[in-house]
Amino acid sequence: MYRNFKKKHPGQILKDRLWSIAIATTVELYEAELDDLKEYDQLAYAWVKRAPPPQHWCKAFFPHHVKSDMLVNNLCETFNAKILEYRDLPIIGMMEGIREYLMGRIGDRAAWMKKCPGAVGPTIKELIEERAKQSRKWKTVANGDGGYQVKGPKGEQYAVYVQERTCTCNLWQVSGLPCCHSIAALHRMNEDPCMYTDGCYSRELFLKIYENILYPISGKALWPTSTNPVLGPPIPCVQAGRPRKARRKDVKENRSHSGSQNATVHKMKKHVVMHCRNCGLAGHNRATCKAQDGAETEHLRQQNATGQPNKFVASGCSEEDAVPKSREESVMHESGEQNAENVDVEVGNFFQQYDNIAVQPSTLEGAQQSMEGANVAAEGDTSNPTEMLRTIASPTNKRQIRKIKTPVRRTRPDAPRTKIGQKDPRPAASTDNTQKRVVQKKRKLTDAEKGAINANYAYLGKKPPFKVGNWAGRSFGRGRAT
Repeated sequence: MYRNFKKKHPGQILKDRLWSIAIATTVELYEAELDDLKEYDQLAYAWVKRAPPPQHWCKAFFPHHVKSDMLVNNLCETFNAKILEYRDLPIIGMMEGIREYLMGRIGDRAAWMKKCPGAVGPTIKELIEERAKQSRKWKTVANGDGGYQVKGPKGEQYAVYVQERTCTCNLWQVSGLPCCHSIAALHRMNEDPCMYTDGCYSRELFLKIYENILYPISGKALWPTSTNPVLGPPIPCVQAGRPRKARRKDVKENRSHSGSQNATVHKMKKHVVMHCRNCGLAGHNRATCKAQDGAETEHLRQQNATGQPNKFVASGCSEEDAVPKSREESVMHESGEQNAENVDVEVGNFFQQYDNIAVQPSTLEGAQQSMEGANVAAEGDTSNPTEMLRTIASPTNKRQIRKIKTPVRRTRPDAPRTKIGQKDPRPAASTDNTQKRVVQKKRKLTDAEKGAINANYAYLGKKPPFKVGNWAGRSFGRGRAT
């Protein structure tokens, strides 16, 4: 019923309210829970009113002679779980498997009950002990004729009649087991609640039921021969699709493809630290290793010789790259790299101009004036052009030039030239640093990357394009034919 209810009315709150209606043991409590559901959700209330009669799913309307208040079908589910391994066998094998299981179960249950002392079984005894803990919160008032008025901590009040084995909460009459209100009255009388359970839960009736045992039989070789004609197997009728073995499970149930109820949820494996075969460090593999030569590999190994984990070396990146940056810092970082590249270009052009100056001494004074106009603080003698240019090319002055110089606008080699006063036909470039394209130089493939490409080609059955050492890739026979 709830499976159909949650299709149109999902949610934990509606689920709890529906179950509160189902477990209500009195008609008054049933109607009160219905009114609460009506105030909360009109559509859900209308669905419950159109549902099957409450005699089939609410405890308040269960008959008293059944002595059962179960609302779920766990009894048949446990039986289906036990016979699941026999369902796919032929008819005789299936019946034999179920017969052997029932024969062993009946014998084991009877022997187990004989060892248990008391008037009821251990399962019923645990349930009564749990209700006895709840009965400590209830206070009883006796009338002197076997009747007790029981009050709860929240103002609830019920009437218990021990001789008739009734309680106005209706749970004792429906289930046949004393409720917490009646157990409070029985404790007042110094009586054992297990002695006031219905006869269907008694130990004697349990042993009497399990007297009907199954007897063992001999194997097929010792069966008597029959004179009746041998019947052939029925004509198979194979339907389209894969036959279903497991039952249709609910959305919240564990879905296992093995079809076994004993199948557990697949847990994640333990964390395994990856180690590189090239440098021997943890955190990356050979394909992503940045240590290509032996000197760099030895340097990285000496860094981790202390035994403490280095999160930057283990991840295959430098400490500066591993520091998290915000969006503004990332833009400034990219802008700084581009400015440094522009400075290198300008210094190279400057040295080229110096060669021309050495050839044409007449232009030396103009070069000195342009350097003075640039406000570059050069250390040393400025009268000597060679020393002055070396000073400008030093790393300290490069940083100063980086602050002064503006980024050089890059132009495409095939860009059309425009005359003076003519508008540039190309669209204006964006000045936002975040939209500038960073020119990446093509790098050579490493041996690890070449090996990975060769492995992919070998898997497809093709000839590897690269030759790494003495190995050029080999086919494992799993790829497609070329």
